[in-house]
Amino acid sequence: MEDVIKEDDNETREKEYRKLKLRVEDLHKRKSMYSLLFGIFAAIFTGVLFALYEMALSQITVFRAICYIIVAVMIGILVAIYAYLMFELQENQIRRKMLEYEAEDIKEEVQEDVFENSIKMSYKYLDQYYLQTREQAQKGFFVTACVSIFGAVLLGIGIVAMFFEKTEPSYVTCASGVITEFIAAIFFYLYNKTIVSMSKYHNKLVLSQNISIALKVADTLPSDDKTKSKNKIIEELLKDINSYLIKSDSENSKE
Repeated sequence: MEDVIKEDDNETREKEYRKLKLRVEDLHKRKSMYSLLFGIFAAIFTGVLFALYEMALSQITVFRAICYIIVAVMIGILVAIYAYLMFELQENQIRRKMLEYEAEDIKEEVQEDVFENSIKMSYKYLDQYYLQTREQAQKGFFVTACVSIFGAVLLGIGIVAMFFEKTEPSYVTCASGVITEFIAAIFFYLYNKTIVSMSKYHNKLVLSQNISIALKVADTLPSDDKTKSKNKIIEELLKDINSYLIKSDSENSKE
C-alpha cells in the first residue's frame, strides 16, 4: 500500500515538474519581446497623455514638448526594464520550485550511492542559493536603473533648459541630476558586490559538479583502481577543497 502511494506521489511530482519546465521555456522565449512591447506602449501612452494635457491648456512650447518626449521615453525604458525583471523573477521562482522537486528525488536515492547523491544534494542547494541571490541582484538592479534614469532625465531637462536660456532652473536641475547620478553610482557599487557573491556561489557549483564527475569516473574503473581513485579524491577533499569552500571573499578575489 505504501509503495502504491509513493508511486502516485512520484507521478504527481513528475507531472508538476514537466509543467514547470514548460512554463520556464515559454517565459524564456517571450520575456524579451513582451518587455519591449510593454516599454513601447508605456512610452506612447505617456506621450499621448502629455499631448492631451497640453492641448487642453493650449500653452505648448518647444521646450515643454522636448521635456515631455524625454520623460515619455525614459518612462518607456523603465517599464521595459521592470517588465523584463518581473519575467526574470517569475522564471527564477519556477526554477527554484523545480530544484525542490529535483532535491526530493535525490533524497530518495541517497541510500543507493551516498557519496554521489550527497554531492548532488549539495549542488541543488547551492543552485537554490544562487537563484535567490540572483533575485536579490535583479531587484537591486531595477532600483539602481530607476535612480540612474531619473538622474539622466534631470540632466537632460537641465541641458535643454540651458538652450532655451532658462539659466537658474537649468542649474538647479543639473545639480539635482548630478547628485542623483552619484547616488546611483553607490547603488551600482552595492549591486557589483552582489554579483561578486553570485560569482562565489557559481565557483562552488562548478566545484561540486567536478567532484561528482570525478566520483562517477572512478566508478567506471576496475575494482582496485576504483578504490585507489576514491581514496585519492577523499584525501584531496579533506586537504584542499573544504578549505577553499570556507575562504573569505577577499581571498577568493585575489586568485
